[in-house]
Amino acid sequence: MADSREQFLRIARWKARLWIDPIIHKENAVDSFYAFAAACYHLVDWLENDTSQPIRREKAEAYVLNSEILKFCGAICNGSKHAQLEQKKVRVRTEKTTESIHVGDDADDVVVEHTRMFVEWQGKDVDVEEFAARCMEEWGRVPSERGTWPRVACVGWSRRVIPTRHRTRRASPRCQPCRKVPPAPLDPPRWPCRR
Repeated sequence: MADSREQFLRIARWKARLWIDPIIHKENAVDSFYAFAAACYHLVDWLENDTSQPIRREKAEAYVLNSEILKFCGAICNGSKHAQLEQKKVRVRTEKTTESIHVGDDADDVVVEHTRMFVEWQGKDVDVEEFAARCMEEWGRVPSERGTWPRVACVGWSRRVIPTRHRTRRASPRCQPCRKVPPAPLDPPRWPCRR
């Protein structure tokens, strides 16, 4: 069975890669951005095929069309798939900087390269991590009778995305086998996590 929560977590993992891939793959990290946009846009298909929740394709597509950022994800997805990024006005650029770090009197300076990616959206260059966070926030607003996008946490400096199964709260019903609090309905995610 296609579970839309599985796809939501996949989107979160692609978002996490937008931080690490520019360090590892430099300019080729744009592939991860296109993969993020495709996974984000195709959550519509996952919602349609997930019979455990009430949102069908028509409602999900209407939601995407009314969301500027998710609609732009669709343009990125289709533009990268059909080699039409220019026609869709999708512009992604990388910015490379180098920094010399002095580590000691007896050692040579260490040169560190940083690569950042930006997407042009609404006439401004937006860091792809911020863009991805806004996309996830937008999907986080989708109402659900099941009330459940999996909670994801942005953990510290590494920005790894970790699904959280339980949150501790006082005066809440607890799961009998593990004695932990069941997950609460998803509030719009806050990025980065400040906990």
